[in-house]
Amino acid sequence: MDKKNKYLDQHNKDCECEFCKKRANIEMNKEEERKEIVEMIKRL
Repeated sequence: MDKKNKYLDQHNKDCECEFCKKRANIEMNKEEERKEIVEMIKRL
């Protein structure tokens, strides 16, 4: 399972197909949301 995930992550970074672009955008959005949540928690 881990090897497959690592392969998919690598594929995602190098690939320019529509599916991978969408997936990369979703991952980036999730990361941005996480950072915002962490900042909010720090402020409390």
